[in-house]
Amino acid sequence: MFFKDVEIKDVSKSVHKLITLKKNYQFQYVFKKGKRFNSLYFNLVVASCNKNYSKFGIVVSKKIGKAVFRNKKRRQIKEILRHIVENIKINQYVILAKESIIDASYSEIQSDLIGLFSKNNFI
Repeated sequence: MFFKDVEIKDVSKSVHKLITLKKNYQFQYVFKKGKRFNSLYFNLVVASCNKNYSKFGIVVSKKIGKAVFRNKKRRQIKEILRHIVENIKINQYVILAKESIIDASYSEIQSDLIGLFSKNNFI
């Protein structure tokens, strides 16, 4: 078949790619086994991971706003994580956005998220 010529990239070497939690059971595992941390705009749930890379789940509930606004905040969070993913310890993370994120600017979100990770020694 023609698939033999395609190279499969090693996930651990994808420096700027953000690996996300996708399935419900993955989120449930982190919620059940994880430890919780809080900041002004986020709740962070962290569970140990036996892989050689970190996984992230981002939750922005319907309380935050309509779909376009929620997706904008989700994209902002992913962009911030993409820049700091190399420095973050290997775990599974679920980031839950609080309602206070509605009025926050990108720079406020960035400083709060980086502060949340560094305050709890994940960076």
